Amino acid sequence: MRKFWLENETGEQLSLQSDSIFFCYPEGLGWNSDAEFGTPNNGFFVATQYQTEQPNILGTLLFRGEAYQNYESFLAWVNNANKLNMIYSPYNGKTLSAEVVLEYIEKSDLRPGGVLECPVSFLAKTPWSAQQPLVYKFTGGGDSNMRFTFRFPFRFGT
Repeated sequence: MRKFWLENETGEQLSLQSDSIFFCYPEGLGWNSDAEFGTPNNGFFVATQYQTEQPNILGTLLFRGEAYQNYESFLAWVNNANKLNMIYSPYNGKTLSAEVVLEYIEKSDLRPGGVLECPVSFLAKTPWSAQQPLVYKFTGGGDSNMRFTFRFPFRFGT
């Protein structure tokens, strides 16, 4: 099953597939472009303008349990973030990430069963990209100390 979560600038994550909040009916997860073509001669087409369109990720957030409190907590978490990434795992642990902003979230009345059903829209500021772990590999001498090959032109003292 695919999974969604949000991540703020400090790496703190908020699952969108939990017991209290569930992101469903997602749309806009693909890619689209806006291209215009001209025909200079002989039926061949030349791109006169080519631009990637801004993804608009739509869906519905279902808030369960203490629905209104979970809704307010979600809004507080999103509004406190300076940078927000939507992480999407479509299958087999592969993850895609896009920086997003919350464009809107609607609020409705409680549905039967105490569920708050809220249409939501995230505008992507970046295209989807695969998350690659950043690994630093140091090789060299047998000791574990890192040494610089240059000297600083000053000294620290008391």
